[in-house]
Amino acid sequence: MKSTQNDLKKRGYVDTEELRQYQGTPHETLILWINDSDSVKRSIAANYLDALRKEDILLLIDQLKKEKSLYTRIAICEKLQTGNALTASLMVKELGKIGHNQYHALPKRGSAKKSYPLPRDLIARCLGKMDTAVFPILLEVLNTDDLSRISEVLDAIGFMVFYHPFLVTKENAKKVYSIFERYQNHPLLIWKGLTCLSAFPTKETNRILQSYVALPGILGLEAQRSLKLLMK
Repeated sequence: MKSTQNDLKKRGYVDTEELRQYQGTPHETLILWINDSDSVKRSIAANYLDALRKEDILLLIDQLKKEKSLYTRIAICEKLQTGNALTASLMVKELGKIGHNQYHALPKRGSAKKSYPLPRDLIARCLGKMDTAVFPILLEVLNTDDLSRISEVLDAIGFMVFYHPFLVTKENAKKVYSIFERYQNHPLLIWKGLTCLSAFPTKETNRILQSYVALPGILGLEAQRSLKLLMK
């Protein structure tokens, strides 16, 4: 059944024409609206808050943590994606902490996607769609010992590189390869790393994937899938 206009409003939907009417809304009002009980007001605030301003970025992230309305959540994510290095540096702190859709264990089935899978973690999804200028900030997460954040940032890194091949450099690839040395006994990170390698068409990538391709189970299947993507 097609959603009625009222149903869409309840989920925070605002069309372009209506949104245009709120251009110039005072910043003080937007700060109040991002926490308003009306999801439409929250969506308007998300569209007009400044993703380059620390105060606004923190408000958007805090609201994303608790936002239930679909279109408002989309508006917040789309606004964060327009941010810069400051935005990304604040966002990476929240990797793995928003929503409940992340993988916490190996999946039972391999992905059937013929392109790079969209990150399930909301922050990782936003980071992967940001300007490539923030890429070094994503790589920095790999140098931490926070397994949850590393797991999600691998998705963001792979997604960004897959759609921006100029990021495939020896230095960038080496930082991803290090995951296989440091976390060889952590199956989830290895699986995420195998997926990430599908964005790095190098001889070393091929060598690593070949070393996993004959393994039984999901790791072998993921290595096979990444090899197929690389051949395309």
